[in-house]
Amino acid sequence: MKILVVDDHVLIREALRGLFGQLKPDATVLEAPDAARTMQLLADQPDVALILLDLSLPDRNGLTLLAELRERHPGIPVVVLSGFPDRANVVQALDL
Repeated sequence: MKILVVDDHVLIREALRGLFGQLKPDATVLEAPDAARTMQLLADQPDVALILLDLSLPDRNGLTLLAELRERHPGIPVVVLSGFPDRANVVQALDL
């Protein structure tokens, strides 16, 4: 199983890699710090089974990236990670 963690904070990516290493030792955890690297990894690794996506990215709004992921890779489940507490972002992420 390949899991893609998309977050611009290296400590978050490392923590999630460690967590998945404990929960699913046979998983391969890929990491992307931004939207550009995310799309590149998905092009290179078409068998990604799960994406964990932070909405705050340095090169693109996470919600627009989520929309593109849904369009280009509808079969890959996406879990949104965000510190945004506002209802509008939550509703928009769920809609996407």
